[in-house]
Amino acid sequence: MLDLSQYRGLIELDEPFSSFSPRYTEEDVRVLVDTLLVQTAHLRAQGAVQNAPLSARDQLYTRLISRQPFSLSDGILQQIDRLLAYEQSLKPVMDASTLPTALARREYSTRISLWQGDICALKTDAIVNAANNQMLGCFQPFHKCIDNVIHAAAGPRLRDDCAHIMDEQKKQENIRSEVSGCAKITRAYHLPAHFILHTVGPIYKSPAYHATYADMLSSCYTACLETATEIPGIRSLAFCCISTGVFGFPNEAAAQIAINSVTCWLEAHPHRFSQVVFNVFLDRDLIIYQNEISRRNNYVI
Repeated sequence: MLDLSQYRGLIELDEPFSSFSPRYTEEDVRVLVDTLLVQTAHLRAQGAVQNAPLSARDQLYTRLISRQPFSLSDGILQQIDRLLAYEQSLKPVMDASTLPTALARREYSTRISLWQGDICALKTDAIVNAANNQMLGCFQPFHKCIDNVIHAAAGPRLRDDCAHIMDEQKKQENIRSEVSGCAKITRAYHLPAHFILHTVGPIYKSPAYHATYADMLSSCYTACLETATEIPGIRSLAFCCISTGVFGFPNEAAAQIAINSVTCWLEAHPHRFSQVVFNVFLDRDLIIYQNEISRRNNYVI
């Protein structure tokens, strides 16, 4: 698989992204969205929403989510940047550094936290995206997968970066899709985080292959940590619940694998990260992680 050194410069990974957040009025936003709809008229939304009655902003969203990479000019991208920067300025942000320590049974050199909420609202050095094997984000408007949510919030430059990486991987390695258990990294653009680690979790098809799927899932967590170590500025990162959505991995087993994989890696690499956050969205996953963490905190050797 493509090594970071082979695409780092291609996507300008080490160049900080900044976008000016203008002080828009509601009328300014309406005009900008209408202008962008005219400028993106060549794009067509996928699926049933194509002819559904949508607000102007939702129409723009569906076009951007459905678009192929490299289909927008730099001028249009800059206008979208201004819109997304303004919208981001209105959203609440959770500073990960304020989260309490969750796993306290041992004296880990890295603080481990648990937080329920939208990972796109989490201010940390890096977040993890559960990607599909095309690595370009979800193209289905309003799909609830985290891949869709992250790409929509980060903006269209993210898909272009992912496409650059995958095109380079096809060119150099003749690999046309990402395999489970690896990780790629991009800038996070309009998210509070600075970087996004993209990993493809296993699709859980049968309990008969549970051990194989478990190894693949563990590799996802390890690969993200290993890749993050190559960026000195990453001192904190947040993991989503990899593979437990449409990929069907049993939630309880996935939580155990996540915590085992991360804590084992951190014990072998003390002081590399200051904080790791397990981010959950569903109440069900929150309870599962709380129970697993409580069990570990109360375990006595």
